Amino acid sequence: MLERAGVRTRVFLAALLLGGCIFNDGGTEIPNGIRGQLVDPQGNPVPGATLQLYAVDYVPSLSTGKQWAGTAVTDANGDYVLSVPYAGVFNIEGRKDGAGVFIDSVAVSGKGVDVPRDTLKPLGFVRGVSYMPTENSLNQVRVTLYIPGTRQITKPSPGGAFNFPGLPEGRYQIVFDPTLDAYDVKILEVEVRAGDTLDLDTVRLQIHRSDTVRVNSGPVSGTWGPGKTYILQGASYIPEGSTLNILPGTQIVLAEYRTFLVEGGLFALGTPESLITFRAGNGAGWQGLDLGTRAFGTISRTVIEGAATYGISLASTKMKIRNSVFRYSEVGLYIAVGAADSVLLVNNVFHDIEDRAVVVYRGRSDFRNNIFLRNLIAFNRYYCQTSSPPAVLSETTVHSSLFYQNGRDFTVQNCQSPGYGNDFFLFPTDSVNADPQFNSLVKGNEDYHLKPGSAARGSGVNGTDMGIYSAYAPE
Repeated sequence: MLERAGVRTRVFLAALLLGGCIFNDGGTEIPNGIRGQLVDPQGNPVPGATLQLYAVDYVPSLSTGKQWAGTAVTDANGDYVLSVPYAGVFNIEGRKDGAGVFIDSVAVSGKGVDVPRDTLKPLGFVRGVSYMPTENSLNQVRVTLYIPGTRQITKPSPGGAFNFPGLPEGRYQIVFDPTLDAYDVKILEVEVRAGDTLDLDTVRLQIHRSDTVRVNSGPVSGTWGPGKTYILQGASYIPEGSTLNILPGTQIVLAEYRTFLVEGGLFALGTPESLITFRAGNGAGWQGLDLGTRAFGTISRTVIEGAATYGISLASTKMKIRNSVFRYSEVGLYIAVGAADSVLLVNNVFHDIEDRAVVVYRGRSDFRNNIFLRNLIAFNRYYCQTSSPPAVLSETTVHSSLFYQNGRDFTVQNCQSPGYGNDFFLFPTDSVNADPQFNSLVKGNEDYHLKPGSAARGSGVNGTDMGIYSAYAPE
């Protein structure tokens, strides 16, 4: 069975009506029509069988009489000729004495068509129960079912039970078409065997979910996406003990001055060609992702942009941040883990950060295969001079990364002084100072694939590329 979720009634019917008559030019009747022969299971001709012709886009109605494009009756040799009113694609039903045949998708262009000989076989039966969440059993009758291109139509009884008796052997597409807009159309592809009963059991219709979801203040968990936009209208957070999974192509839009606090699990896992994005709404800056000390999970193939403060504030060593992009924020990444703790950050891109791409306030950080482009400052590390000798609050190790057109690459800052000191270590010997040559950095049309001549190609750890499409995966 094939299920297509998320299609509204009007969309499906429009596609159905447009898709069937691929040859229909509104012309005159096709000469000689459709010709064929019906036989019984022993191969004997069947005279007196009734045939009816339907356009494949024919939608029956419970309120009007059944209509068809043509009819015929087999002669003494079981032969028939169906008149065809116009070029198109048609289905044929044949019946006699409790036996039948279903011939689908016969294409007629400008001349008659001969179809292979077909056999009348015992009729089958399809049954089941339709179910709409939140609706009581009496409201299940609101679902109408039909099989496109045939005269088969039914309306579930109270409780949702439905049945299609007398179906010839063949493959059918059953459409569950709710009259309630709150539910999605559901489509099942089924195959009916001669004389068999196909029991579909309970067919559940899904509540329609818009591509744009508004999220009120409070705790969030579960799964978001894929490919949807979630507008956080207040202070949303993931509480301890809960997990939020964000699927590829999803956008999370935060209101001005709002922070997304994570105290539980966050798994934002995009794909190379379907990134996840955290951004501000209406151009106003948001306050970033606050990954607390108990947060855990992975942020990968994700874009963090437009934060008025920190794109990500990281206080947990149980979060993995890799293959992601930080851009257009005041500060890209702020690290404040425990003094003896360490974090590993690989395959990220930091570009066009207004102040500091990375601030390492406390703890040890290890950066590999990252790209820093056009930031005011790439790295800023902290120390305190209130003790003797001055206390080192943070340690930073950088390997196999690329730096280009940053105002400064490395600075050190006294925890009690607002200014920046001198570079705190020499430029890493295994890193590169060159244009990464992304495919595009046009705002709104960014593409972080590396051009063939990029200096970031093959210059990373173990000969891997740098940036978000790197294959480097540390153990």
